[in-house]
Amino acid sequence: MPLEIPREMRKLCEFCNGEYFSPLGQASVIHHAFERIVPFDSMIDRTGLLFAFMPMFRRGLFANELMVPICWGASLEREYRRTLKDASRKELTSESHKVYKEQWASYNARNTSMGVVIANMFISKVSKLRDSWRSRGLKISANSATDKLLDLFLAIPQLATRHAASCIGKSYGATNEAMRQLVKAGIVKEVAVDNRERVFVCDQSAALIADFVDNLEKMGEVASEPGE
Repeated sequence: MPLEIPREMRKLCEFCNGEYFSPLGQASVIHHAFERIVPFDSMIDRTGLLFAFMPMFRRGLFANELMVPICWGASLEREYRRTLKDASRKELTSESHKVYKEQWASYNARNTSMGVVIANMFISKVSKLRDSWRSRGLKISANSATDKLLDLFLAIPQLATRHAASCIGKSYGATNEAMRQLVKAGIVKEVAVDNRERVFVCDQSAALIADFVDNLEKMGEVASEPGE
């Protein structure tokens, strides 16, 4: 009933914020409960996943400080997820309720496993690129502007000096000098955008991210083919 949705969501949020049993087990109960409550139906929606994996995020289950991209597992199993979601919304006996919770647990376990594999693939490529930059003879002091910029450019391929300074917590002057060193080392290049601010672009990290996204899309296409 529509009028029951706010009350049910409040109860679900209370459950999400507690630590009752294993993160995966709690995630599965949450996912199952949310799909029965949810007032909309869209296969591109990831709200259920966000709720489901809150226990994992809250307990620090990250891969090298990167949040595991759990949504890709759902993207690779669209039809199974739709079938499971539709079945979970029907009137259930206590026995079938238990069965569907177990199926959600299995589904979420596969999602998590796929997410970790994908995260590790990306971390491996990022680590190789980081090592190649740091072997170019730059003088890199720990916690310096140069040290921090090298990691920042791995995630953000295009940065203005002022924005970069705010991100790494360094002065404009120190950040500007670090940018100059990275340009000299061939890691970034300066691009003229307008007369107010200089912008620096890292083609290598931009290509790494673009290539990785392309590979993920191909994985999704293959998994969606009949017989896969």
